[in-house]
Amino acid sequence: PPIVGVEAPTDLDFAYWRRRWKKTQNPEKRKQAPEFWAHFYANKFHHALSVQNLLNWGKMVNLVKAAFAETTLHKLREIYRLEKWAIENF
Repeated sequence: PPIVGVEAPTDLDFAYWRRRWKKTQNPEKRKQAPEFWAHFYANKFHHALSVQNLLNWGKMVNLVKAAFAETTLHKLREIYRLEKWAIENF
């Protein structure tokens, strides 16, 4: 998955990813990022040490949100919200 600190993904990157997903995933998930992407970003949210770092990861997820199913995106947003609350209050 794309990470913070390097060049943002381009439309060409998305085309390559979708082509790869089409070959490797079951038919109903061919246009979506693999599950491990969501786990990766949830883990990055959990390990963010500051609101700014969390915000940077949130912006990255926002850039690639088209790659996620709506339910997955909702879960990531909820994790982001909870982690932000935890950083601000503890």
